[in-house]
Amino acid sequence: MARSLKSEVQKLQLCCFKCNPYNGQESEVRSPETSAVLVIRPLCGQVGLLGVNVPGPAGVVVCGGKQEYALTVDQRVRKMSAKESRTELELVMFRLVQICYDYFLFSPATTTSSTSVPPTSPPTALDSAFRFLKSIPGNKSVALNELAVLECDTEPATGISWFFGKVPIIQTSRKHILLPHGVLLIPAVDATTVGEYTCVAELDGERLESTGWITSPDIKLCNLEITEGPTNVTVAVGDLHTFPCLASPAGQVTWFKNNQSLPADGRIQVLVNGYLLIRGITHEDAGEYKCVATDRYDCRVEAKAVLTVFANINEICGSPVIAQPWSATPVQRGYIVGGRDARIGSAPWQVMLWEATALNFCGGVLLNELWVATAAHCFYEFQTRHRKSLTPSNLVLKLGKHSRTGRDPHEKSYSMQTYFVHEQFERITFDFDIALIKLSSRVEFTDYIRPICLSTIDMIQPMLDGEAQGFGTITGWGQLSQGGRYPLYLNEVRLPLVSHSVCESTMSYIITDNMFCAGYAREVVGDACVGDSGGPLVFRNGTRWYLIGLVSWGEGCAADGKYGVYSKVANYRDWIGLKMRSIP
Repeated sequence: MARSLKSEVQKLQLCCFKCNPYNGQESEVRSPETSAVLVIRPLCGQVGLLGVNVPGPAGVVVCGGKQEYALTVDQRVRKMSAKESRTELELVMFRLVQICYDYFLFSPATTTSSTSVPPTSPPTALDSAFRFLKSIPGNKSVALNELAVLECDTEPATGISWFFGKVPIIQTSRKHILLPHGVLLIPAVDATTVGEYTCVAELDGERLESTGWITSPDIKLCNLEITEGPTNVTVAVGDLHTFPCLASPAGQVTWFKNNQSLPADGRIQVLVNGYLLIRGITHEDAGEYKCVATDRYDCRVEAKAVLTVFANINEICGSPVIAQPWSATPVQRGYIVGGRDARIGSAPWQVMLWEATALNFCGGVLLNELWVATAAHCFYEFQTRHRKSLTPSNLVLKLGKHSRTGRDPHEKSYSMQTYFVHEQFERITFDFDIALIKLSSRVEFTDYIRPICLSTIDMIQPMLDGEAQGFGTITGWGQLSQGGRYPLYLNEVRLPLVSHSVCESTMSYIITDNMFCAGYAREVVGDACVGDSGGPLVFRNGTRWYLIGLVSWGEGCAADGKYGVYSKVANYRDWIGLKMRSIP
């Protein structure tokens, strides 16, 4: 309705009244200027436009209780306190008159009655404004799968736009059919088409609109919605966080974590306003949180968010939860079996480098929630063999993996944001054979995905100097023998570390200070092979496992009198830190 009509309200000169729901009497409020008559009937608890009276538009004001007035507006009740001003009451009553006109219950120009008194004055601006909307949608109750017709037209005619809720109905679809002259058809009413419909017209610079509701006795219509819900967040261990959850109309709020009831933990509390408070956050608090709002009509609506917890790497690195690597040296009658299936979850730091053409072509090791270490030569050899480079679009890093070819239930895949190959890498000698890969998103640590601890020179140098005996464990999906088959599952082998002097004396190529050897020289098979490059060699110090080497190169696989050669990771601690800090 035109905004200028508000200035005409005072012209109605409607009487203010009080509604007594118990007197059973009917009274009238009359507008001298428009000859409009409002019939007031004390029908408490009833809602609707119940009828018309003599001349002009009429409607019913229904009592809603002591000292209250209830007025039907588009079949929705608006209650007013008796303390409200006369002007406010007149505004509402004026709206009722407008509704009566809009519904064409009668027309002052055509309706006659024995008690009618035709208006003696010409049409007012108020009467002209009423004629702008010839028809409005109204409220309709339609049986399931039946046709519903909504009409909306103006005088003079103009274009009509329709909205379902707040979504514009732009074109005809299976659910809505747009016809000329503002007619909207709903061929088969169902749960997806019941709700609020609004028609909108622009006429002489004014926006006219009217709303109607399609309901069905066969369908429960829920208008419950979450007006403020939780959002994804990343926090640090020890932080406090609050997830909001506000429903409108107000409903009962229940929270779940990973689709399970919240743990009985005093740190986690649902507040009286429905918010969820988590104090002293731990790694175990990470996961998906869902708030579910319900009302007395069993309507249900929900909202979800993921809580990611920044890890304190020093607290969780090198600590498998599910299982430990095999601790006994796998010797049988003087022979090392080339490897055995690793226990599921025993190497949660293991990473598979995968590409659609090459499949699993190298290994890697998880350092923290964003960084993976691997061998530099993996990038160069991939380009040489496959005549293309590794990019964020083709390199997939798989974590939490056990099966080489099948998908594991705890497996997660990540893409690469960027990578760094050591600037001094030598493609002939494989010196400085290390590279870092930054992931495009943070890793969510689980019992099957955890980082490794970085070793220091002090930890391994006595073993490399021949002063102490030490064993390391390598894991990977590489060939079980040179030119042989690949394993079905992650393979593991435990090998002794070899002193630098012994390694130099047996190998045909230079062994730099950035390398070390591991393995058995004779009569025993145990080594890394093709496909294991870049994978981790770890050793146990106390209760934790530390990364001491990356699979680099060898003279064959478990060749007699030869060892496997590994990049000495402790030499690169400063370089690793520098690269990690170079990209926020």
